[in-house]
Order: sequence, then structure tokens, then C-alpha cells
Amino acid sequence: MNYDQLAYKLRKALSVWLLPFTSENVGTYSPTYQGGTSGGSTTYTIQQGAWTRLGNMVFVTGTVAWTAASGTGDARISLPFVVANVTNQNFTGSLRLSGITFANGSPEVLILPNTQYFIMQSPLTNASPTTVAVEAAATVVFNVAYRVEE
Repeated sequence: MNYDQLAYKLRKALSVWLLPFTSENVGTYSPTYQGGTSGGSTTYTIQQGAWTRLGNMVFVTGTVAWTAASGTGDARISLPFVVANVTNQNFTGSLRLSGITFANGSPEVLILPNTQYFIMQSPLTNASPTTVAVEAAATVVFNVAYRVEE
């Protein structure tokens, strides 16, 4: 095999690995924080988010911090794409929190089908979890993964 043949095979092999990381499959966004009953207005100090899409899976990381929020109801943090509409297919992720009040165990991410946000729920043994309500000021660092429609 000569140099040109080897170079061609190497480029072809690498393209399979590099294709998912083209500019169409990675990006940034500004996550928002609002209430589920009343969106309200939020004063942000940090809104940083990044995403990678591999096929119909999206991987998101971000930080959102605020000093004032007037929304009411369940606290919601936005995602860059709408979640696939598959009945009973929920998704999750991880959180680091500062300034969030929760009733029971450490809050968990819950991403429901056909939404473009996640909520935080505090689990309780042998009972329904408590959903975290809007907080006036806090910081949330998150990593989530979910499926989208192709």
C-alpha cells in the first residue's frame, strides 16, 4: 500500500469518528430558569450551556445562576431541543445546587417527553417525590442526556 492509499483509508476511518463533532452537531445555548405555573422574570448572573448531538441523543451541560426570580410553581430549566414524544420515556441527569430548598433527599433531574425543560424532584422513600419550587436566588450546575426526534 502506498502513501496515498494509506492516507485515504486513514481519512475515511477518522471521518466516522469526527463526523458527530461537526459544527451542526455541537453548540451552545443560554439556559433559562422560570416557573411552571407562572414563568415570571429572572435576573441572571450566569447562563451558560453547551450541547452535543449524536444521532437522536443530546448531551447537555450547563450552569444557570440568578439573583431574582418572580415565577411560581415548579422550577424549570430550559433545554436546547424538544424531548422525543415517547410515552413513559423519562430522562435524567446530575445536579450540583447552591441556594435551593428541597423537602427530602437530594434533588434529581426529571425530563418528561415532549418538553423542552427539566424539573427537579426531591425523592422520598415509599412516597411520591416533591417537586422543587421556584427559588428567589440560586445556582444550578447540570449534566443531562435525552432523546430527540430524528
